[in-house]
Amino acid sequence: MTIKQKEYDVKLLIKQLEVEVGRPMTAHAASNTISVLLKWVEKSIVLSKSKVDDVILALYPALVKFISTKIDLKEFVGDFELKKAWDIDELLKQLELNGLVIAETSIVRTIEICLGWVKDSALISDNPYDDIVVVVIPVVLEPLNKAVNSISKNIESRIELPAAKKSILTSLKSNKSK
Repeated sequence: MTIKQKEYDVKLLIKQLEVEVGRPMTAHAASNTISVLLKWVEKSIVLSKSKVDDVILALYPALVKFISTKIDLKEFVGDFELKKAWDIDELLKQLELNGLVIAETSIVRTIEICLGWVKDSALISDNPYDDIVVVVIPVVLEPLNKAVNSISKNIESRIELPAAKKSILTSLKSNKSK
């Protein structure tokens, strides 16, 4: 019997992260992990002046807020300063400040788990607005792969988008170039 994944299922995120960090994790720690990661991605996109449509960049904070309501996080991680885009050391520091001490060698897998969880949740969600993840993840993966290159091999192959969602991305790119 296969259990159908629920959208934004924090219990699933907790189980996946527990395997990676090798110790039990609370819902609060998992929520903090996803919130720090999403905030770090947002700040890195802005700092690196990534090729993200201004509309998408404007919608990203709303996506983060939407996800925070879905995971019932009462206290979403506050703002923090990021001086260098895609700075893995700063991500590790922010995770530690929010209760998750993680080895540098585990950060790549933690990022994969979190981005994969957000992507999978957006794909099964009935809400069309969180489909912005389809546009954001490919933009995030290119510089992220460069940032983690010294830690691990390319992570993009582990977070693949289904063909239906890729066609949305393709049409958005072609509309942008017109």
